[in-house]
Amino acid sequence: AKTFSEIWHPVETIVLGKEKDEGTDNTDLPSSELKDKYLMLYFSASWCPPCRAFTPKLSELYSQLKAQRTDFELLFVSSDKTEEEFNEYFKKMSFGALPFQYRDTKAALNKLFGVSGIPSLIILGPENEDGNRLLINDKVRTFVENGDLDDFPFHKKNYGDVESAEGINESKALIVFCENGDDEEQEEIKNVVIQVAAKLKENMGDEAICVHWALSQKGIGPRIRQLTELPAPNMADDPAMILVDIPDRGGFYKSSETNITVDTVLDFIEHPGDRKQLS
Repeated sequence: AKTFSEIWHPVETIVLGKEKDEGTDNTDLPSSELKDKYLMLYFSASWCPPCRAFTPKLSELYSQLKAQRTDFELLFVSSDKTEEEFNEYFKKMSFGALPFQYRDTKAALNKLFGVSGIPSLIILGPENEDGNRLLINDKVRTFVENGDLDDFPFHKKNYGDVESAEGINESKALIVFCENGDDEEQEEIKNVVIQVAAKLKENMGDEAICVHWALSQKGIGPRIRQLTELPAPNMADDPAMILVDIPDRGGFYKSSETNITVDTVLDFIEHPGDRKQLS
């Protein structure tokens, strides 16, 4: 398989985006000028409705982040069918792009980073002496959705709201439900989740499972409750926790513990009990 350096080598110039309010034209920039910067790649296309919904948020975040720092660049990597479609869509972006002519580069980047669905947003570190870049995170969308600018360069988090959990289909994850708690109780659940995630990361590094809270009566939480045969949110007085392992043919584990503390959660992860099957 080709390395990033080999794939990127033919790219002589990239296109910087328009500063929309100034109405200036796009400018070409030698790609070598990016070598000391973090590089974010946005795999997207105008024919994709989720992309069209996400692009304005990303444009806004890019402009806010550029106002704070200059050590990064963000490039649109297009899956548009024609150059005309690419140009039309690119006009709506505040950031730069890999020129449309580099179709082979685009295909090779897709392959290198395992991009199977769009929109997909990844971040790479600055180039090393071989011209390669370290992949920091291949799921940066969540940070944009949450407006987490302070988290740059967006290292992977192994915790968060289940509503914005991107990797739940690919790896084991723990979910703590507390939809009917008051603000204080829900804040406490979040704190427990963050502490558990930190302990898991300390012990397991990048292999640590993700830990999520589910605090809303809408969205994906109620659906997960249904699949794991937990009562509907409006019928549930106490917090609940489950361990889902979708890669294991849709396996899951259910805890009877309603007192959610760092210790009870870690104990459940250690001794999850009998495997059940998602309905």
